[in-house]
Amino acid sequence: MAFADACAYRVLFAALVVTWLAACAPVTETARLDTDIEIPPDAVLTGQVSAAGSTDLAVDIGLARPVAVALAGIAVVDCGAGGATAYAAGLTELAPVGAAVTLVRSNAPTESDYDLTAFVHAADQDRIAEASVNEVLVRTGRARLNPPVDHSATAASARDQVAADTARVPAPDHDYRSVLAAAEDEAWQARLGPIGACATRQDTLDRNRDPAPTAQPAAPATETQVPPRIGITVQRPDVEITLQRSPRPRPCELVDRC
Repeated sequence: MAFADACAYRVLFAALVVTWLAACAPVTETARLDTDIEIPPDAVLTGQVSAAGSTDLAVDIGLARPVAVALAGIAVVDCGAGGATAYAAGLTELAPVGAAVTLVRSNAPTESDYDLTAFVHAADQDRIAEASVNEVLVRTGRARLNPPVDHSATAASARDQVAADTARVPAPDHDYRSVLAAAEDEAWQARLGPIGACATRQDTLDRNRDPAPTAQPAAPATETQVPPRIGITVQRPDVEITLQRSPRPRPCELVDRC
């Protein structure tokens, strides 16, 4: 009887050990939740803001999870302190949690950290705003164009630069880029927000730039003064030769003994 009890105790102890090991075993890859989603290919998507990050939005478009949306055509102003804070605050203000938004999908490449890149239009009282969040951030100086425009005094005008590169940008991005460029120029001229710091810094750089060398006027042409020469003629019966020499006096002439 004692032997049977000992065996039963050992079996129970072994079962407890197996159960404990199973409970403490690390979760395998197959146990992870599947977060992969298939985003519809539509050019325009609608949804609701679930969260606002420092440079992006989480938008619920009716899938298993919200999609991470990067704002197309713009970036944080990096001319000094406060650029990132102004961008994030503007994003929260213009696209707060719970706001209905329309996403116009960009055809630019999407970075690996995001599900899509888009121009975001927030709705107000069931009416989609004409100006995108992207545009308002730029117009108020809280974001800049991406890729950037050269505002230096030696560069072509921003309008000409944008006109030159929009032909290489697919639709609808080229239309938005023209609007964003006009918004940035407005904020640049008015010195608004962080973009104003960029404008001030550029003004300083332009003033301190070494001026281009200017061509000096050519000196007027003057007649070449030919020193007088003393001629010595040697005559022969068949030829006459004239030799020319400089007017420098001969050594004998200096002592009047030539």
